[in-house]
Amino acid sequence: MARSAGAGQVVDQNLSVAADRAEPVVRDAAGNAGRAINSATDGNDATQPGR
Repeated sequence: MARSAGAGQVVDQNLSVAADRAEPVVRDAAGNAGRAINSATDGNDATQPGR
């Protein structure tokens, strides 16, 4: 039983590292998407989705 708990901890650690590495990439992609939408709608709030 202790073996599976250890393996679970390794998986948790690996997932944490992967999330830490992915965060800046995801934030950058979200920022780029927001800028693309803003550019496509000329910055006009009336033409932006969800507004």
